[in-house]
Amino acid sequence: VMSAAFIAFTCFTPGSLQPWLSRVAPSPRWQDALRSLVESKPLPPSGTRPSELSFLFVDSGYMSDDATFSTIAEAAQTSLCPSSAPSGSALVCVIGNGVVGGNREVESEPALALLTGPMPPGSCAIPLVVNPGVDLRAAVAMFQASAHDGLGAPHGFLLMVDPWAETVETLSAIDTLFPTATVCGGLSAPSTETPSLALGKTVLPVGSSIIVGLAGRIALHSIVAQGCGPLGPSFTVTSSQGCVVHTLDGKNAIDQLQRVAESANEEERALMEASLLCGVAASQACDNDGQLSQEDFLIRIIVGATASGSIVLPDEVAEGQRFQFHARDRRSAQADLDSQLQRYRLERQFSSETTGVDPFAAILFSCNGRGSRMFGVANHDSECFQAALAGHRDKLDSGIPLGGFFGNGEMGSVGVTLASSRLQAHLHGFTSVFALLYALDDEEEGSSPPDPPN
Repeated sequence: VMSAAFIAFTCFTPGSLQPWLSRVAPSPRWQDALRSLVESKPLPPSGTRPSELSFLFVDSGYMSDDATFSTIAEAAQTSLCPSSAPSGSALVCVIGNGVVGGNREVESEPALALLTGPMPPGSCAIPLVVNPGVDLRAAVAMFQASAHDGLGAPHGFLLMVDPWAETVETLSAIDTLFPTATVCGGLSAPSTETPSLALGKTVLPVGSSIIVGLAGRIALHSIVAQGCGPLGPSFTVTSSQGCVVHTLDGKNAIDQLQRVAESANEEERALMEASLLCGVAASQACDNDGQLSQEDFLIRIIVGATASGSIVLPDEVAEGQRFQFHARDRRSAQADLDSQLQRYRLERQFSSETTGVDPFAAILFSCNGRGSRMFGVANHDSECFQAALAGHRDKLDSGIPLGGFFGNGEMGSVGVTLASSRLQAHLHGFTSVFALLYALDDEEEGSSPPDPPN
């Protein structure tokens, strides 16, 4: 079974978009936390209003029994998205192992976080519920039928996915049918194998997904920080079979790893023993020395090695791809995040997209292994994000409205993605994915993706 619900939109004059709201409410009782969020939400303006899109991020610490999430979703729908809300408004609820809102990352106590606001003039959001067991390609293809009122099909997607859903297959279906669309998302983090997603008051079964398609005068950008640093030089995969890498630059893969270890300093060798990873090139953009930059590698674990000295990875690797060993620790994760944020600032500065426009909201999909667990301080990624983008705002009071959650996996393209530079989205770990939402003028509207292949 699958279903799709359309959020209606209303066109307004430019500049009529009301500010989005981001709030977090820590409390031992979810009822008190929800009440605090409702009271913080400003009264809506009089007159005709655009439909609203809202995200409620629910900490898994509230899940005292299987019925609690359903009760929270129903109460949230009643209070945050009541029948008096503009036609087509929608509320997406997701469970996380920690939540983000109001420039705070709450990890050590139960909390609710809310990100909510009106859709930009001439845009719409289309939430699609995909229950387990459906034909994923057919489900995603339903977005092609959503093109209406001259808006075209979606050119950006936000995904909230249950950990037991077919995540990789869902990303593959979107990539096939919407190859130019930007994709961001996260896996929910329930403490047990119980429902963790809801659209409105409807709680979805385990293994479901919510895909929110964005169409019309709205743009989705992404920043993906995988939290790793490179070790040694990059190589070319010269012999591989499926997930097994036999040779790098014509030499045994394990022998090449040994050479990297021998040339490493004491600190790097300790990192290799604790958290050895590898990166496989996600693009072929090289610097002046012919080397791929750190941002171009898709980070993957090393599953194992064969007796003949080959390296086994979780994904297939093609001959000719670039390859580099990596490791993860607090310092490399900090350097990677700083690099990606700076890269985004520069690419956006020299891009014609969203010129002179600030993002009206952003969502942080972060691994539950990051946050204070990785950096030793609270609010780390949120504060870095706000500080890096301060230059794009005339006045950084409370910052860009940012909400999100700590989950079991993150989705997005490698590095930085503007609407015209999208690469294939992947499922990541120990990663922070920032999804930035922009309202566009008529001449800046993203082009619609082509019709799906037959």
